[in-house]
Amino acid sequence: SAISIASSAHQGHRGQPETAPAATSASGVDPTAARTRSNPTQLSELWGARATCPQESPKAGVGRAALASPPMTTSGATAEPTTLVVVGAAAGMGRWLVDHLLLSRPWDRAVLADADIASLRSSATALDSATTPIVVTEPSEASAHLSHPRTAALIAVPRDAVEGVLDWLLPLLAHDAVVGVVTANQSAGIDALARRWPSPQVFGLHPLFDVSARSAEGQTLLVVGPDQPPDTPWLTDLIAEAGAISDSGSAADHDAIMRYVQTLTHQTLVSFADAVTSSGLDLQNVWEARTPVFEGLFGLSTRVLAEHQQATVADIQLSTGGTEAADELTAAVARWKRTVASQMA
Repeated sequence: SAISIASSAHQGHRGQPETAPAATSASGVDPTAARTRSNPTQLSELWGARATCPQESPKAGVGRAALASPPMTTSGATAEPTTLVVVGAAAGMGRWLVDHLLLSRPWDRAVLADADIASLRSSATALDSATTPIVVTEPSEASAHLSHPRTAALIAVPRDAVEGVLDWLLPLLAHDAVVGVVTANQSAGIDALARRWPSPQVFGLHPLFDVSARSAEGQTLLVVGPDQPPDTPWLTDLIAEAGAISDSGSAADHDAIMRYVQTLTHQTLVSFADAVTSSGLDLQNVWEARTPVFEGLFGLSTRVLAEHQQATVADIQLSTGGTEAADELTAAVARWKRTVASQMA
């Protein structure tokens, strides 16, 4: 199908004059200040604190950007990017990132690519008055729009489409481009990318929320590298300026943690809902007798089972250790069963 490109000499989001990033977020929060989180252990503590950040608060989030290394300037790496390319910009998380995060800073040009030209053109918040959509029938026709030096390219497409995008996109990019993939399973996406592109110029992005989020304020995004946290200060700065929280680590550690944070959590909630709805009891009577804990768990279960979430939940189960998580859940239930039996003996 046709690939549509929206290319602009971008002057800030939605046609606003180019200005320096504001010192505070929309809510007035200083983005360089450490943000606290309700969880007792930050993901960076599980991954292992970076040696460059010994003074960071255990609950610091967006302040990480100020402690990041300088932009890469060695051979084969890139300085601060000036061109943005987003593949998969018409819908889903690609569209959300364009609307709420990526276009919040000035770029020399922004290139938005998607197979759905109609959706891309109708995306009023994604395309400002300085953006001109260009339709191409072959990816090679987009070369003039994608080959600029100092490019940051982000791939936000379904997992099974990543390889195909890499096939046509990478040959068109300048050698110093940094390339990232948006996915819940970082090892697979980053490995596919790192086999074709220099590892120091590869990163992954995992937003820990869905597209129903109304803004980036208070949200968490994980920035992942092949073997260690990537050197992407431009991205962590964007996250910080949006009032969001960034954390980083390696792809393998990310996936190991997500097996519990997402995969096992989803299985637990779905199993709970399955047990309740299969009980044979009148669900209305069950609901009327609910406790606060039951209400909270059942509410979370319905969120996971919501129709718009089912494809995402299924993909996470298939790509992030679903079988292993199920085995661990079964073992945990067996231990609990033995504990109960021992108390009744």
